[in-house]
Amino acid sequence: MKLGILMSGNEVDFMIHGLFKYSFFGHEVWITTSHVCILIVMLVIIGFAIAANVKMKHAEEITAGFQNVVELIVERMTGLRKGPLVKAG
Repeated sequence: MKLGILMSGNEVDFMIHGLFKYSFFGHEVWITTSHVCILIVMLVIIGFAIAANVKMKHAEEITAGFQNVVELIVERMTGLRKGPLVKAG
């Protein structure tokens, strides 16, 4: 298997490939492309959460810029928790 090149020509490869193999207590454990993608997404989300936490510690009464984005995301997540608003009738 060629490492690092998962797309060649006009074909996109959506298969899960093993990138690294480790041995833990006699068992082979593979680090796959899915693991790498999940790690990247987690780092982005954690970075955003840390930046939002720092910004909210110094929040102002009149919101602007990044604080607006953070408040919008929090309101949308709260709306998901409550469920969709369905009007009867």
